[in-house]
Amino acid sequence: MRPLSELARRLPHDAAILDVGCGNFERIYRNLARRRADVSVAGLERFEDGSIDGPLPIYGPCISPRFKRYACDVEHDRFPFADESFDGAFLSHVIEHVVAKRRVLAEIRRVLKKGGLLYVETPGPRSLTLRWPDWLPHDPLATLNYYDDKTHVDTPMSMADLRSHLADAGFSIVASAPVRELGLLGTPIYIFMIGVGALPFLPPLTREFLYGAGVRNLVGWAISALAEK
Repeated sequence: MRPLSELARRLPHDAAILDVGCGNFERIYRNLARRRADVSVAGLERFEDGSIDGPLPIYGPCISPRFKRYACDVEHDRFPFADESFDGAFLSHVIEHVVAKRRVLAEIRRVLKKGGLLYVETPGPRSLTLRWPDWLPHDPLATLNYYDDKTHVDTPMSMADLRSHLADAGFSIVASAPVRELGLLGTPIYIFMIGVGALPFLPPLTREFLYGAGVRNLVGWAISALAEK
């Protein structure tokens, strides 16, 4: 059972979703909102100037009334919503940047309705085994090893750690699994992507994308869980 697919399947029609650390909404659009055109998304993001516009323009397909972004320091501020406001919450590649994990999970639980679903995705321990090869040009900020991103805190959580954090916050675990976009059946495709990324005549950004995506999917670089309030 893939947690992300299960989230998309279980959400009620016209569900209200909270995207914690939403950025420009591209991640939730590609992973959920594109598949569920009925859902609406409220995003929380911290901007130094306190605005809701922030440094990143909203991703093109998300410029619509379905998506609304709010300024909030999720680690320190109370979320600007009433109790039991949302059917689901999306916390993707955010918790590894947060020291006060218990507080953030408690706020998410507060604003979820009874039976509401929380999807969490984060780099797992396998990310520690990876590094960019010297022969591959890449953006210095591109993350393959957990510590490539200097804003990551502590060490990557194991699946057991993630499940424990969620249980301690009062959630029931529905499913957990490594993140592989096409599942294990996609292994030949992941290997093909890695091989194409090694071709020196392709543009550097194309090589970085193909190699990085192939490796991340092949090893199950990230872990995920779906939990219920």
